[in-house]
Order: sequence, then structure tokens, then C-alpha cells
Amino acid sequence: MVSLPNRVSLPYLIAWLEYRLRRRPRDRNFERHLEYPFTRSLRLFAGDDRRVIATDGTNLIWDQRSLNLFYRTPVFAALNRLQFALGRSWPCKYFTQFFYVVVQRS
Repeated sequence: MVSLPNRVSLPYLIAWLEYRLRRRPRDRNFERHLEYPFTRSLRLFAGDDRRVIATDGTNLIWDQRSLNLFYRTPVFAALNRLQFALGRSWPCKYFTQFFYVVVQRS
């Protein structure tokens, strides 16, 4: 099982927009995370001697701002359960911040 950041996610999109709009200096670590959309993750681990047998995802909606806004409120637990349930479903798992690939060697 391999977990990679997913460029095609709401949390990374929000971070990228904020990064660009505020014209922050380059942050190589952040930019490296943006190199991995889920499609690249699938291609990286599919090959002649291995196959992707399952995919999953986690963190569909939380970024630092939304966590700060909702954490320790009465609705946080319900929102957290909902975002985890949605994040594991098709097609939402392809838009989660962290995309999981389960690979089996042939």
C-alpha cells in the first residue's frame, strides 16, 4: 500500500491558489506535493510485474483554514465522518488530499 499526495484535491487547490495570489516565494517541498495527481500515482505503480488492486483516499475537504473554523464545534464530528465517507467513495476518492494505491506483484 502506497500513499501519495494528490494534486487534484480541494485542500491542495486552495493552498495553491493562496500561494499564487499572495505571491509567496517558491517552496520546493510544497511544489513537490503538486507533482502527483492521482493519475500519475496510478501509472507509477502499474507495470508488467505488478497491478493496482485497490485505491482509496482520505481528507476530501479539510485544509488549515476549515479545520480552524470547525474544530471543537458541535458540527465537526459529523463533518469529519461525512468527509471520510465521501473520500472513500467513487469518484470522490480521486479528489482527496491523500490517494492510496494497493499494489500486488504478479
